[in-house]
Amino acid sequence: MADESLFLAWRIYLLTVPFVSALNGLSMHLSGISVLGPAFHAAFTIGLLGAALLSPGVPKAWGRIGVAYGSFLALVGVQLALGHSSVEDLPTLYKWFLPMLLFSTYARWSYLGQPAVRARMIRTLRVVPILYSSLMLISFVVYLTTGFEATLFDPGAHRFTGFNWAYNPVVNVFFISAYLSFILAPQPARMTLSEGAAFLLLRSKTAAVYYLLMGAGLGRRLYGKARRWGALRGPLIAGALAVSLVLGARQTFSAMDLYGAGLVSAARGDAGQLAEVAAGTRTLLALFALEDIPTWPAVNLLTGNGMNVDRRLENPRWAAVVGMKKYGEASITKEDKTSELDVLGMLDLFGLWGLACLAYFFFVLPFREIRLPWFRTFYLVIVGLSLLGGHMLNNPQAASVLVATLLCLRWMSGGPARASVRELELGGAVNRPA
Repeated sequence: MADESLFLAWRIYLLTVPFVSALNGLSMHLSGISVLGPAFHAAFTIGLLGAALLSPGVPKAWGRIGVAYGSFLALVGVQLALGHSSVEDLPTLYKWFLPMLLFSTYARWSYLGQPAVRARMIRTLRVVPILYSSLMLISFVVYLTTGFEATLFDPGAHRFTGFNWAYNPVVNVFFISAYLSFILAPQPARMTLSEGAAFLLLRSKTAAVYYLLMGAGLGRRLYGKARRWGALRGPLIAGALAVSLVLGARQTFSAMDLYGAGLVSAARGDAGQLAEVAAGTRTLLALFALEDIPTWPAVNLLTGNGMNVDRRLENPRWAAVVGMKKYGEASITKEDKTSELDVLGMLDLFGLWGLACLAYFFFVLPFREIRLPWFRTFYLVIVGLSLLGGHMLNNPQAASVLVATLLCLRWMSGGPARASVRELELGGAVNRPA
């Protein structure tokens, strides 16, 4: 496949994901069936991987390809041989290794090294959160006018996902896009405000951080456009930033509070309650893992438990530590086996071997290879979301955006960053490559 066709396929995939995920969510909400999303991601990503591997125009980083593909095939082979996973589990196992396969396959795709091409990809990535925002705002209008709410949450949860359905992956997409939209080259204010309005509906516990990023980007954008204000522009923009911080803080405390009282609970000194709500099930999962992992057989510790070995059934402490507190009488099946947290989920499925691969590609290489303004500080937030919130690397919705973003930023790091940033300004002239 020619580079331009492969590039078009990537852009179609990224721009289609929000709509496919929304349709898949509606299907789950109305019929309990989730087929469209997994089938779409599997078919599209396998096509992207196969086209790049077979294309002589895509340079190959064979060392990284060998680590990603070799580890995946070896781990799957071991698990099938030992009965830790079954053939029908291959789609789930593939989903967890997907970001590593994509990142290694396109690591040296020099087509993204062309500034005009990269600028088009960056603009595509900036549109993705706008699409999620539009779906959320449209679904909110539908909810207000008809009462129809396609959401995962009970009425008292005070969170709204709308047609986007999946919660954590959508939050993560907003955060991944924040570096390109708010930090590196701030986008127009109208786009930032639309994303901020949609994020407001999510009522995320990470709102304080997100609105800090949004306020900084909005301030930078307005500061350069508001010279006519003279000496007043500094205080005015500082005021706008303060509003963003207060709004984010209120959203964070409100999301952390069981009763929705927000800052009132904090003022009353209920910090312990807020910490418990903030940690939620994830702290219980971590506590169970710390006790359970040392008891794993050596082969499971190295290559994982796969899908057929369920530690919730193997270790009776699960019921006492997590199960009775959070899951009650819910059934334990393969569908709800995988941990929310990226690290714990990868360790459970693929052991230390798989976890080392994940850490190499997404916890080490980005810090080592991308040298752009404020990137490392920003990426610490992304790593924190992966470690504490999950669904950053085990969900194609967020992982595809993360991989495409990192690939673009790696190529930007190879050239003059100042010139590259100018090329990202929306509305600027971008010529198609010869």
